[in-house]
Amino acid sequence: MKTKILFLLAIMLLLFACSNKATSPKTNDLLSINNDSDQLSGRIIHKNQVIDLHSIDGKRVVNSRDYTFTLIGELQPPTTVAGVDLRATHIFINGNYAYVTYNKEGDVFAGGIDMINITFPDMPYVVSEGLSDFIDISSVTADYQTNKIYLGAAINPDLYPQVNTPAAILEIPIYSWSMTDVTNVTDLPSWCTNSIIGAQGYVFATTGNAFGNGEVGGVFALSTDPANYMQIIDSDRFNNAQYLDVEGIRVAAIEGGANAKLHLYNIGDDDTDSEPQINLGSIEPVDGKNTVKIKNGIAYVALGENGMKAFDAYNVSDTPIYSLPKPTVPEGGVSTDYITNAVSADNDFVYLANGAGGLYVAQIPDNTNDNLTILGTMEFGSSANYVQACENLIFVASGTGGIKIIQRCPRKK
Repeated sequence: MKTKILFLLAIMLLLFACSNKATSPKTNDLLSINNDSDQLSGRIIHKNQVIDLHSIDGKRVVNSRDYTFTLIGELQPPTTVAGVDLRATHIFINGNYAYVTYNKEGDVFAGGIDMINITFPDMPYVVSEGLSDFIDISSVTADYQTNKIYLGAAINPDLYPQVNTPAAILEIPIYSWSMTDVTNVTDLPSWCTNSIIGAQGYVFATTGNAFGNGEVGGVFALSTDPANYMQIIDSDRFNNAQYLDVEGIRVAAIEGGANAKLHLYNIGDDDTDSEPQINLGSIEPVDGKNTVKIKNGIAYVALGENGMKAFDAYNVSDTPIYSLPKPTVPEGGVSTDYITNAVSADNDFVYLANGAGGLYVAQIPDNTNDNLTILGTMEFGSSANYVQACENLIFVASGTGGIKIIQRCPRKK
C-alpha cells in the first residue's frame, strides 16, 4: 500500500511540474498569430458613407468648405481564445499599413494587435492578427529599417517569469508583409509600457509608476543598431510617464498628474537633465490615455478634463499657441465622460477624441495668432477614446463601436 501511495504522489508531482511548465510559455508562444487574410476579412465592415459634422450645440450640421469625410469601414475588435472581448488602445500608421493594439481594462491581462493593409484606402483589410490571454498591449510602432514591429506591453509575470516587472517591449519580425512570432522580449521597469515609437535608429518608450521593486519608469531610448541592439542608451526617470511622439529630431513625452509636464528631447542628445520642459497644469484623470502629437513643429497635448493645449515644440514656452476646452457636458450627462482623451493632427485639421462628445474637428488657422476653429463633431453612438490621423486617413477608437476608418477627400468643385 505504501508503495502505491508513493507512486501516486510521484505521478501527481510530475503532473504538477508539467502544469507549471505549460503556464510559462516560450517567447515565440507569447502571441497566437493568424495570417489568414481571407478569414480575417470579415473583421472590417465596409461602409462608404459620408459623415456630417454636427455643430457642438447639436442644432445644425456644418461642413468643411474644402473637404468631405467618408466613413470607409468599421473594424470590429477581436476576442481572445479565452473569450475576452478587447478594446483598442493605440493606432500607428506607416506607409501602406496601419497597426491597431488592444487590451482589456481592469486587472485582466489580455491583448491583441491587427496589421491592416491600407494600400487602397477605400478598401482596407486585415492581413495579420495576434492575440494573447496573458499580455496587455498598449502601443505599437513599426520600423521598416529593421523590418520589425515593436509592441509596448504588460506581461503577467506569474505566467512569464522571464520578466522582472510587467512592462516590456515585444519584437515581431515582418515577413512577406505579415507578422511572424515574437522573437525577443525587452524588460523595462514599471507596470506597463504605455507608449512606444521608433525613429532614426532608436525605439523610444514610456513606462509608468514604480512596480513592487521600487524602480520608477519614465522615458527610455533603446538602440536598434546591431552592435547594441535593444540596449537602453539613455533614460529620463519620473512617475506618470504616459505618451510620446516624435517629429524629425524632436521627441515629446507627457508626464501626467497634478503637476503635469511635457518633456522635450532631441534625438542623439545624451544629457536628458538639461532638456526643456513645458508646464501643463494638471491632467485628470491621472490614469487616462492622454496623448501628444507633434505636427509641423507644434505639440498638441490632450489634457483630459482640461481640454487640449498646443505649444511650439522648439521655442519652448508655458504659454500655449492654441487651446480648446473639453466638451460642454449636456444636461443629465456625466462630466468624466466628456473629456479630451486624445489628439491628432494633419496639415489642415486637429482631431480631438472627446469621449461621449464625439470626434471634434478643428481647422488650423493660417496665422498662429488666431485660435483653432471648431468645425463640428463626428458622432458614432459610442465614446471617442483615441484618434490617429495620417495624410488622408483618420482612425478613431470608439469604445464598443470598434475602430472607425475615415477618409478625408477634397470637396468636388
